Amino acid sequence: MKCRSLVIIVFVLTPKFCLGQQALFNKRLSFVIDSLKKEEPVRSAFDMAPTERAARKVAKKNFPLIKKILEKYGFPGYDMVGQKSSDNYCLLVMHSEFALDFQKKALDLLAIQVKNSNANSRSLASLSDIININDGREQLYGTQLEVKDGAYRPKHLADPKNVDERRKTVGLGSLAGYLHDLNAFYNTYKNGPWLNGQISIKKDTLNH
Repeated sequence: MKCRSLVIIVFVLTPKFCLGQQALFNKRLSFVIDSLKKEEPVRSAFDMAPTERAARKVAKKNFPLIKKILEKYGFPGYDMVGQKSSDNYCLLVMHSEFALDFQKKALDLLAIQVKNSNANSRSLASLSDIININDGREQLYGTQLEVKDGAYRPKHLADPKNVDERRKTVGLGSLAGYLHDLNAFYNTYKNGPWLNGQISIKKDTLNH
């Protein structure tokens, strides 16, 4: 693992390739991002605290490299690393909640990519909400949830009356529909012994 990490660090810190090698560079950067995301443990929908602690430990270890990518190349959009890796990079940024200034910088660069249809607008909404919550402000899109009285509810939501209008602008469905689906999923599977605390929720299923 140490050897692979060294190879990844050397690759990211080297200067950009010339134009003829751009496709190869993009492929390698995509591999670096996906590898960093793969290192993170799965976050449990039913046992949040232990899996969040484990995930944060990995995120802190990988943060210098995650930060270096943003500093050298900006926010990697679809045209640079493809949709999957671009979305994975945004998740890495979201999970760097211990570095608020870095997240704010990433949000500004992500917003430019979204404006150019080169990144995921739903990711922009989620990152924006994460930053607002951690900065002591209300979230706008209702993407950040907590469990209260056995059900998921949005944390500190601004202007709940117009939240669906805001969600619509970033490609999200209604908040009520999202919460209904998520709580139905939670109530159906929370006692399933086969889960063993490991569960991932597909975005396309719940329209997060």
